[in-house]
Amino acid sequence: MFYYRRGSAGSRLSPEDVEEEAFKDARILHFTGITPALSQSAREACLKALRLAEKNGVLVSIDTNIRPVLWASLEEAARVLMPMIEKANFLFTDPTDSEILVGESEPEKILEVFRGLGIETVVVKLGERGAVASSGSEKARAEAVQVSVEDPIGAGDGLAGTFLACQMAGRNLFDSLRRATLVGSLVTTIRGDQEMIPTLKDLEAVYRYYYPYP
Repeated sequence: MFYYRRGSAGSRLSPEDVEEEAFKDARILHFTGITPALSQSAREACLKALRLAEKNGVLVSIDTNIRPVLWASLEEAARVLMPMIEKANFLFTDPTDSEILVGESEPEKILEVFRGLGIETVVVKLGERGAVASSGSEKARAEAVQVSVEDPIGAGDGLAGTFLACQMAGRNLFDSLRRATLVGSLVTTIRGDQEMIPTLKDLEAVYRYYYPYP
């Protein structure tokens, strides 16, 4: 797999690009482990964004999304990401990333460890096995919808975005996770990482198709 990142626009992100005005009316700051891996300036931009989120009462969401080729070592990835992760309200991760970060790959143990760090809501993505989540005293599991996979790129982003949108709309943990997992599955059915992300209206129609009974 190739990552054409060196010298890209993303790698040139800097703290100067992160303006406090953007946080005034924001509800959630979301970024993935890819951004701080791109360059030192991008890493510093993420740290500034975290400070501004805290200052302005903005929730923080992080998807671990570790890409080893972007890091000098897996140890560096854990060293840089863990202090950021500990500031998150929402965390999206998977067994491979969690093994790197906290030495755990079993889903229930992953939930336990990250919740123990004070993260309010943790979602563990399990690919074709769906996802599990923990928030407060609640736990939820959602199975993946069986589809013909054309391209897996974007599935995790679709899942995270849908989950956060559902949470902001007031849906409970299970409803949010099931809809998120459904979108994650749908995204894989065609090439491209955004083309199959539905509108909220379309999502409800698709949801009722797959889950016609309450």
